[in-house]
Amino acid sequence: MSAHLKIKRRFRGIKMFCPKCGKENPNDALFCLNCGERLEKVEVVDAEVVDDIPADKPQEEAKCWKMFAKAGRIVGIVAIATCWIPYCFTLSFSIHGIVASALGKKSVDKTADQEATTGLTLNILASVLSITSCIIWTIIFAIIAAASNR
Repeated sequence: MSAHLKIKRRFRGIKMFCPKCGKENPNDALFCLNCGERLEKVEVVDAEVVDDIPADKPQEEAKCWKMFAKAGRIVGIVAIATCWIPYCFTLSFSIHGIVASALGKKSVDKTADQEATTGLTLNILASVLSITSCIIWTIIFAIIAAASNR
């Protein structure tokens, strides 16, 4: 006998469903927006819908979280590789990488979580290095400009 998880959803209020086509309509509608049939109000009070999901069948998570984790890590690697280029868009890349990695942390997959953590670390480091690089290059360019004016 397999264990089941019971997922309960509660509904309360007035729902407007068309008796002809079954489409849900706004609560104040007199006629169905889909087929034009006259509507009647049906009161739903504290109804409970129970979905049985076998506990031994793992829940499938959205693949997008894993993709965000992978994208965050890749962006972090690119950002680290390009952070020394003067006035490059590395800071913008790394901010996007931080967001992608943070979204990737929502994954329940351990590998994706590790990728997201790596991505966060790389992107934060790239942000700091990019800002530092901009400051250093600004100083270098200022010194070169001052030397050429003499």
